[in-house]
Amino acid sequence: MPRSEQANQQIRDERRRQILHVAAEIFARRGLAETRISDIAEASGISQGLIYRYFSSKEELFKVLIETSTNVTATGQEQA
Repeated sequence: MPRSEQANQQIRDERRRQILHVAAEIFARRGLAETRISDIAEASGISQGLIYRYFSSKEELFKVLIETSTNVTATGQEQA
């Protein structure tokens, strides 16, 4: 039996969180300029292509991290 759309969305949300978590660690160590999408892909165990399905560029990924961090700091909890 195929997965429901809700189950698929849950998988996509978890994958996105995984990418963001790994990217945050790598950006913190290396900085934006020295981090490559291939570094994030390798560390998270997923393909570069899949990362690009979620984020159009390294800069967009970094921007989402900053926005998420700002939302967490401002509200005290993570925004979805």
